[in-house]
Amino acid sequence: MNREKKTIKFASGLLTASLMLSIAFSGCGNNPSVSSGGAPASKAGPAVESTSASSEKPDVIRVGTAFTAGNSNKASLMTFGVLYEHHLLEEEFEKDGIKIEWNFFKGVSPAVNEAFASNTIDFAATSDLGAIVGKSNGLDIKLIASQSRGGESYLGVPAKSTATKIEDLAEKKLATTNGTTFQVTLARILAKRNLTIKDFEFFNLAPADGVAALVSGNIDAAVYGGPGQLFPPRDKGQVKILYTTADDPEFKADEKPQTSVFVADSFLEKYPDITERFLKAYLKAAQWISKEENQEDYYVIASHTGQSVDGLREGAKGTDPSYIYSPLIDDSVVNYYSGTISLMKDLGLIKNAFDAKDLIVEEPLKKVLEETKLQDNWKKY
Repeated sequence: MNREKKTIKFASGLLTASLMLSIAFSGCGNNPSVSSGGAPASKAGPAVESTSASSEKPDVIRVGTAFTAGNSNKASLMTFGVLYEHHLLEEEFEKDGIKIEWNFFKGVSPAVNEAFASNTIDFAATSDLGAIVGKSNGLDIKLIASQSRGGESYLGVPAKSTATKIEDLAEKKLATTNGTTFQVTLARILAKRNLTIKDFEFFNLAPADGVAALVSGNIDAAVYGGPGQLFPPRDKGQVKILYTTADDPEFKADEKPQTSVFVADSFLEKYPDITERFLKAYLKAAQWISKEENQEDYYVIASHTGQSVDGLREGAKGTDPSYIYSPLIDDSVVNYYSGTISLMKDLGLIKNAFDAKDLIVEEPLKKVLEETKLQDNWKKY
């Protein structure tokens, strides 16, 4: 008999504290930046002072990221990883005496939602699904830039598994993390095979717990990321990768996960000029990470999360960084969120559907792109 086991559920629009595994707080002023390849220079775009009439300034800007992995509690991935390691926010706001507080969430995107709801962060990078779940439950956030697109997902099985295809796993124990992008990716993977989560004994497990259960043989399969989650046990011979979206021709680019930058509505309304300056620093990081010649240096930055450079390189094989890390809010972003909102409603993953335009605000990024002369730096998709 099929059973769905959920260890963590949303209640009143929030996740219960059980998913809040570990939240580490630190300022990043004393974390050394990577010297190899150099930091994104301040002159990534012409420095243009904001023309906003607002003169209010916060004492601190609180930044969160859901992409901590491995054993580190002071590291992040993708553009936010560059933003953190190269101190670009600190550089931008130092003259104002505004402190930058970094928060690293091992509870992944549900933890980010909880932090936004409790007003303990102002900005965050988080997954599409996490943001959609939050917005559907009344979370007051806005998408102000893209961080990544085209993310790949992997389905791992224990090393001794005899399964040769996903269909072999029906009725068996399958895990991923609800409230994260892996949940909707799993739904898409199964739908292409005329399966649903009801065809499995489902476990809602955070990545670290799911991988541990996979290695011990307590579950039969799990869907997570590769470099930070499933590659390490695979390299030790503990896990096999049975399937990846990277090798599936039926899994289209516009179906693959995206992560984006979000701001609390209240912060955006109170500090529009500070939000624009945040984006100016963010664009410096995005310009740097989008260049092919900086990828090896980026792998070093990302390895501070506990992942291996080799695994990160493998995960990025065949990808175009100027596509993956484009900050633009183009049609591919808007259409992806619109389609994902509809799919999540159809699958029962959210109760309240909404227009993607209610989540996305484009004007701050457009203004900063024009000010920094970077509007043509990335191709629109």
